[in-house]
Amino acid sequence: MTPGRARLASLGVLLCSVLACAALAECGLRLWYTGTLRGYSGEHTLRMPDETRGWVLAPDSTSFQRTRDYGVLVETSSQGLRDVEHPALPEPGRFRILVLGDSFMEAYQVPLEDSLPRRLEARLAERGAEVLNLGVGGYGTAQELLALEQGGLRYRPALVVLAFYAANDVQNNSRAIEAGLFGEDAATTFSRPYARAAGLDAPLEWTPPDRVRMQPLVRRWHERRSSATDALRRALQPAMLAHLLEQGWARIASGLADHATYDPELLFGRPFLTRLSPDAERLWDDAWLATRRLLLETDRVATAAGARFAVLLVPADFQVVPQAEAAVRAAYPDAPFDSLRVNRELEAFLAEHGIPFLDPTPEFRRVQAGGRPLFYALEDRHWNAAGHALAAELLAAFLVERGLVPDAAGAISRP
Repeated sequence: MTPGRARLASLGVLLCSVLACAALAECGLRLWYTGTLRGYSGEHTLRMPDETRGWVLAPDSTSFQRTRDYGVLVETSSQGLRDVEHPALPEPGRFRILVLGDSFMEAYQVPLEDSLPRRLEARLAERGAEVLNLGVGGYGTAQELLALEQGGLRYRPALVVLAFYAANDVQNNSRAIEAGLFGEDAATTFSRPYARAAGLDAPLEWTPPDRVRMQPLVRRWHERRSSATDALRRALQPAMLAHLLEQGWARIASGLADHATYDPELLFGRPFLTRLSPDAERLWDDAWLATRRLLLETDRVATAAGARFAVLLVPADFQVVPQAEAAVRAAYPDAPFDSLRVNRELEAFLAEHGIPFLDPTPEFRRVQAGGRPLFYALEDRHWNAAGHALAAELLAAFLVERGLVPDAAGAISRP
């Protein structure tokens, strides 16, 4: 064999060895993280189009949700919930709590057992609590109300808890603000239902998802579900090996990349700014009115079904983590930023209407300042497992203190 061919043969052996080692590493990582050699990938792949709510979670589905911060195997139940299976009706002696919310409650960033709904049920087990999770990523208050009306009430809840995300739930209730930030052609703009009201006592006026624009989304969903090519692509994708490499690189390159900036009057608006232009003020006044009216309607619907209603505020990372708030202020140095304005306004409004409200932000700040991270920080800004654990602990204590769950003997106080 000539020297040239010998070198090529050596390179071939080396390449085969590297590929074999990578394949073995990938198999080992998949087995370790997911218990199977099947490949999972893609955030939001569990969401399917819905003509009323815009999107819902597909039942009996599985996906490996992956960012630079985490890799989590997520499964949905036959009921289309990111939850365990629940019987249609509560068993005797069980006190059903229904949780409404967005991605913080869907909690695809942590294993199921670490999510707030599952931790809350464990903390209230001696009181006979059963917690059902109706959280869906991207939902605003309008979609959460529809989720309660169209699916939640059939579970006969005794208590409904709505998790209100401070950073964008008011924004999600305005098509004008959503379009201003992301454009009219963004799927989350045209596929989301919106509600408006002339006043707190006025009926809600609904604008459903744009069904014409949603048709391509529906077709792509069904094609993807039935595509052998897509199934092969997902099976061959080196999800776990790539995931760990991305995490490593993110830790090296964190802070080096430029981040997109938006108009602060649209991005933060009334919830966080103390001063707005007249045009922005009108947009946010409409959004805030719609949000308050939706909260009152959710309370009415829950109460009419024999359930009590409470609101949990979900703080954003820039309300808790000093470095995150400093980054916001550095990106928008001229914005008159008040990170807790929405907390105060929401608390005052709900107190006026007798709706129990928990704001865990002060305790989140205290724990975070003590060196216990509660949020992911590389790419994602959701709670980590510690954040879910703290929120569940605080919510359980609040529900007990306010008499919203039975005591150990099964008795429950009434207002």
